[in-house]
Amino acid sequence: MEASILRNRWLWFAIVVLFLVLVINRIPAQWGAFGFTRAVPGLSLSEVNGSLWNGKAGSAQLVVQGDVYSLGQLEWKLSPFSLLTFNPCAHVSLGFQNQSTSGQICAGKNSLELTDFELSLPAALAELWFPMNLDGDFSLMISKGKLEGRQVKTLDGNLSWRGARYHDGQRWIDAGSFGATLVDDSQGGINAKVTDLGGPLLAKLDANYNPILRPNDMVGLLVKGEVGARESAHPELKRVVPMFAQVVGEPSENGYLIEWQQ
Repeated sequence: MEASILRNRWLWFAIVVLFLVLVINRIPAQWGAFGFTRAVPGLSLSEVNGSLWNGKAGSAQLVVQGDVYSLGQLEWKLSPFSLLTFNPCAHVSLGFQNQSTSGQICAGKNSLELTDFELSLPAALAELWFPMNLDGDFSLMISKGKLEGRQVKTLDGNLSWRGARYHDGQRWIDAGSFGATLVDDSQGGINAKVTDLGGPLLAKLDANYNPILRPNDMVGLLVKGEVGARESAHPELKRVVPMFAQVVGEPSENGYLIEWQQ
């Protein structure tokens, strides 16, 4: 009797799953595009085709502070089983010139989860947010991460900036390459351990980003550690590093020990 009931339950479960698969396969991709644009402010999608389950947008653009940023082609594959948990998940990929994004994204009522997420983009795009001319390549990898509201619940990843350069108004100044490990701080924020990879700029820093712990700060960022310009550094870099470091730190054996909060 119990075995029969169990078989019936599995049968009904299979029927429900099959029904969802058939329904999703018939829903046009425009529904998925609508969901993306609602979830990401400033995002617009065009040339949308396919289905909600397996869709594509030929052109994706993001408006940031009035500037239009091209993301390229967006593709997604929705996991039908994730709908049963009311926590839809999709494998998403974006590609345009020398920038790319891919990984699994799951969206809940007030949460966002990333798994095997990778992002690569040129450092020059930083000028959309900061008044600086930068060069090089940014790379972000997140093995797993979960965001609930403004709080980072879990995070395991790393960030790198290779071929780092900045423009001082007259010339490009080489800074080297840098890497950082990223983990959650168990209090809703992010801990980062930043190190240089042997270039002209020395950096061994511990940083914490947590606007919840530091609500009176402009950003909620605390940085401690050592910075300095090596002998191979450009003269301009040797001038700029001490000028900044003296304000927020004191001389050390290899440069300056700093503590900066913003």
